[in-house]
Amino acid sequence: MALDFAQIDSNGTVTGHTVRLDPRAHLSIIHNLASGEFPMLHRMREYYEDVHYSHSELELLEDELRRRLLCDLSETDRALVKKMLDLVVDSMGSGFRVEAIAD
Repeated sequence: MALDFAQIDSNGTVTGHTVRLDPRAHLSIIHNLASGEFPMLHRMREYYEDVHYSHSELELLEDELRRRLLCDLSETDRALVKKMLDLVVDSMGSGFRVEAIAD
């Protein structure tokens, strides 16, 4: 099981752009974040729950991911956060939304 951070088109379909977070990565990158400091990412705190980000929320999510890159992360986790950031930036330009899908 993984938590898929996915780009969703206007029909509600995953476009194919996804970043898979396994339990270890989720714990390291997301789980222990303070809700006040990273409220958008904190919504993904529960590994087994879906989270929906509307297109209008993506600018805030982008900012949090950029700030997350400034934190102490392993190279593996830093690469995952960069992929998440790229997905969000692409979604903003494409008019898509983003979901974290527990599968």
